[in-house]
Amino acid sequence: MISIKDTELLRVSEDFDRMLNAAIRKMKEDSLDEGEINLKLKIELRKDTIEEGEKTAPIFEPSFSHKIKSKLIHSGFFEGVVTEKLVIVGDEDMILIHKKDAQISMFEASEQD
Repeated sequence: MISIKDTELLRVSEDFDRMLNAAIRKMKEDSLDEGEINLKLKIELRKDTIEEGEKTAPIFEPSFSHKIKSKLIHSGFFEGVVTEKLVIVGDEDMILIHKKDAQISMFEASEQD
């Protein structure tokens, strides 16, 4: 399963954690009773193939960008983009792997079948 906890998405969770701590710190300093943090994660999938010799396998290359906003008296945000070449592997139990690793592991799995 793809998770926000995946190392490939570490930037998103780190930015969220920074915003969470900054919001709570600001709420304590200004005696605010309520705050709000919104995470917007944009996902784009590009269809591609991996070729090795005569074998070709379809893959999907995801692109992630995010924006995290806090809603307090003073607001702020962090933005970022995951720039690594990633591939989604699996149908039911999907995971993210680096594209170079996918070229090896996808074909190794089909040769073992």
